[in-house]
Amino acid sequence: NSVNEEQLAELEAKKAEIEELYRYKKDFRKAKKKLDSLKVEVNGYLSEIAILKEQNEKLNEENMVLNSDLDQEKSVNSELSQAKAMLTAEKEELSSKNSGLSKTVYFASVVKVENIVATGYRAKSNGKMVDQKKAKNIENLEVCFETTVNEVANAGSEDFFVRIITPQGETIANDSKGSGVLTNSRNKEKIRYTTVKSYDYANDKTNLCITWKPDGTFNAGNYAVEVYNKGYLCGIGSFQLK
Repeated sequence: NSVNEEQLAELEAKKAEIEELYRYKKDFRKAKKKLDSLKVEVNGYLSEIAILKEQNEKLNEENMVLNSDLDQEKSVNSELSQAKAMLTAEKEELSSKNSGLSKTVYFASVVKVENIVATGYRAKSNGKMVDQKKAKNIENLEVCFETTVNEVANAGSEDFFVRIITPQGETIANDSKGSGVLTNSRNKEKIRYTTVKSYDYANDKTNLCITWKPDGTFNAGNYAVEVYNKGYLCGIGSFQLK
């Protein structure tokens, strides 16, 4: 278009020059010579225009092909985006299911305990330990429980966190004697525990005991015992001191 505009401007200028020769100078010979030259130039311009038109048609065809390819590429990209979104959604759903399944399997591997029994003892003058029912006479408190068979759990070391709760609802604890804090696997709540018993579990029933020596004396009343494994409550019991 730019070339055509330049050529038209040149032709207009030469046309005006020829008209001036005809009208005012009456130099017909010179005007005819210029007119013949102008015709040659016009024919050359027309030839160039024809070539440009042909090239333009080819460019239009190529452009149509490119637009078609671009549309096809956009369609493919759209399909890929949709497929990616579906895969992402499926991955998230699968991850959620796997997470839920892992939690289920982990919970199923918890080793439950039963037959929780607490006994108070006091040493006699000869060193023999005798049972005591009165809170003020107890020097050592022994809490025993029995593990249950769990085929889902892997054989190996298991920790059983024992929590002794006073009649006032407080956890008996002393960090220097092995007390600490565990995390409840259900709600992530922090729970104070009294002591922990580790055992090389073999998917069997075994009686385990812990002994707790109080800092002072026990108070009379009803006590509760909670046992945790893998952060889950796996057994509860109670005992009474007079």
